Amino acid sequence: MLSLKKKREFERAFKKGTRIKRSLVSISYFSKDAGEPQYAFVAAKRLGNAVYRNRCKRLLREAVRGTSCMQESCDIIFFATPKTIHAKPASIREEIERALKEHADKKRHGRKN
Repeated sequence: MLSLKKKREFERAFKKGTRIKRSLVSISYFSKDAGEPQYAFVAAKRLGNAVYRNRCKRLLREAVRGTSCMQESCDIIFFATPKTIHAKPASIREEIERALKEHADKKRHGRKN
């Protein structure tokens, strides 16, 4: 699993990416032409202290590790929500897979968001 390290890549995914909002996770998804998928995990300071934020990011990482639908070339930023901390990785994983599948279906049918 590669991470988004460069500021330029992160900003591109954040500004030009498609936003997908769910109760357990928000996603910014940017398709690119070539390369491996890259990920970033974000927990805003408004969610709580460092322990809380790091736990949220660990839960998101664990959920993404088991996700099967991330084969294409893309940059994805996963944002923790206030409900993330109370969820199990399996439920976060299901929500991520469902959101990305819906996004792919909309993209395939030519609809935006």
